[in-house]
Amino acid sequence: MTVRRYPEALRVDDTLSLRPATDADAELISGWTQAPEVHEGWGGTPLSVAEVLAKYTGRRAPRVASYLVVEGAEPVGYLQAWQDESACGLDLFIAAPAQGRGIGPRVARALAVALDALGWRPLTVDPAVGNERAVRAWQAAGFVMTGQQGVDHGRPTHLMVFGGG
Repeated sequence: MTVRRYPEALRVDDTLSLRPATDADAELISGWTQAPEVHEGWGGTPLSVAEVLAKYTGRRAPRVASYLVVEGAEPVGYLQAWQDESACGLDLFIAAPAQGRGIGPRVARALAVALDALGWRPLTVDPAVGNERAVRAWQAAGFVMTGQQGVDHGRPTHLMVFGGG
């Protein structure tokens, strides 16, 4: 597999940034997924610390780049960029207390623009059918519906692609 490069960290604006997730973040990430507002859109069930350590703290690099979303100095979410032989995409959740403030679309767009510049095309996302809040957030980040559907964790999803710039 040809591995696409990705940013180690990213400054989004004066208040938001992305930094690599590490093993030291596992309890925090697991804790976020205990909230229904998070896990209902992220696989359907809360994640244990062991699951987070195995999949969400950088151990799958370079196929998966794992980031914490940081507002000011406070971690408020998780964003990952993944790649395989035929596709690449993003997955994101914002911690329940930080939802509804536009953080997700801002960080997703910034990472998508950076990845697009590095040749990550087509860059996709797959929000669950029925998760209209996620669909609107991805649209605000520059992703558009393809009209295709997929399946993730046994649930139907919309396939969306980054429109660029």
